[in-house]
Amino acid sequence: LASRGARFTDGDHTAVVAWLREQPGRVLSLWRELAAATGLEIATSPYAHPIMPLLADTAIVAESWAPGPPPEAPAFRHPEDARLQLDRGLAFMRERGYSPVGCWPPEGSVSEEVVALYGEAGVRWLCTDEGILERSLGRGLREGGRLPVELHGPWRLPAGGPLLFFRDRELSDRIGFVYGRWNDEEAAARDLVRALEGVSRRLGEGAAMVVALDGENPWLHYPRGGGPFLRALAAEIGASRELAPATFRELLDRAAPSELPRLHPGSWIGGTFATWIGHPEKSRAWELLATVRDALPPAEEIPAPMLLAEGSDWFWWLGDDNPSALAPLYDRIFRRHLADACEAAGVAVPPEVSRPLKVPTREVQVPVSRRWPSPTLDGRITSYFEWSLATWVEGGPHGVLRRLGLWSDGERLFLVVEGDRPLAPELSSRPLFVQLELPTGERLGITAREGSPPGPGQRLAVERVAEIVLPWTPAEGTRLHVQLGEETLPDEAVLLLHPFPVDEEATDT
Repeated sequence: LASRGARFTDGDHTAVVAWLREQPGRVLSLWRELAAATGLEIATSPYAHPIMPLLADTAIVAESWAPGPPPEAPAFRHPEDARLQLDRGLAFMRERGYSPVGCWPPEGSVSEEVVALYGEAGVRWLCTDEGILERSLGRGLREGGRLPVELHGPWRLPAGGPLLFFRDRELSDRIGFVYGRWNDEEAAARDLVRALEGVSRRLGEGAAMVVALDGENPWLHYPRGGGPFLRALAAEIGASRELAPATFRELLDRAAPSELPRLHPGSWIGGTFATWIGHPEKSRAWELLATVRDALPPAEEIPAPMLLAEGSDWFWWLGDDNPSALAPLYDRIFRRHLADACEAAGVAVPPEVSRPLKVPTREVQVPVSRRWPSPTLDGRITSYFEWSLATWVEGGPHGVLRRLGLWSDGERLFLVVEGDRPLAPELSSRPLFVQLELPTGERLGITAREGSPPGPGQRLAVERVAEIVLPWTPAEGTRLHVQLGEETLPDEAVLLLHPFPVDEEATDT
């Protein structure tokens, strides 16, 4: 069918669907065969693929970014959850007949605290990136074209624990980013083996060159999906007189590790955890995770959805570094896991769980006048002039929220929220949430529910409309969130405020 390429029949479609249905069972069967084969080793990762150092303690961010200034890192410290994730991951494999002794830490993320956790769980080896070794040693490994001999052997921390291996990034990235552009996959495999042999001639006997990569990512870019490359690679290594494949398990008993005085905490992406924490969206996700986690029982009773919410991928898709049209969907799934965890534990779902983390911004100019009279806060449009200075933002085609008006007197932000019906009765079933997020990261706002008074320093009146006053010194980069239940205004977005002075300055004539 692939070689025909066109004019498919209904019978062809039926054949493809039948073939697809067979594949999961065939994959599982093949994995069992591989696990029993000589010269292969099955490793694993913690259960839901969490960034273990951040799960253990987000305060590690300061050390990871040093000597540079660290980003905001909301407090989250649950080493017991990290240990549970590891125990569940190992148990999952053992229950299926595998006996892993090593782990690929999710995203190559390590710290001394979590290395100790791996050791306590019986894990004997870990692998991460050469950038972590460079920062641990405090120097570059390839400066002046030098061969990074320190890279090609195991290390161990003074406190003991698993052997630490560090991948050769240059050799690994050839597979990940270079050979996919070659038309001849077999030629690419031969080129890699010649490069491996060239490095091996400059190393001592028994050196270990580690090639590691995101296993599923490169093959989409290979002309024939990477199969010919991998088969040719295995054949070429098997025929080489200078190379011998070895599993990490085989190296455990014959390799003499060097002592690594300290281990830099970070991942294989830039040597920090920036892909998963630091951006305001990612920080809000960690805050939400902490809020829900603090409401749940101890680790041994944590519902499974909480473990899933602690996985790395939700944070990956937040922020600006990995744009995807599906990011709002992943945001909803993350928050659904948190809600499921609360419901499974029999605790109330925090209202913040209903608020999207991943939302686009819409820019809006906010008129600023120190002369215009302040509105009367009574939950009604008292006069035409009360809000005639305001900029108006329209709501979506569905839902209750119709439009939002806002302006500022230079010290306060005035807001009016209109619906297609009176808003006060709506608060009996869902809260109205209004929040300013300042460029400094500080947040202030109001959550209005039926019968609940505003907090200190807040002014609010809800009848036909909602009229709100929040303290605000106009500043570029301020974000405004307006939400009624799960409905936002504007639709599925937040506002990025641009102050716009409108008072005429007095001039001499």
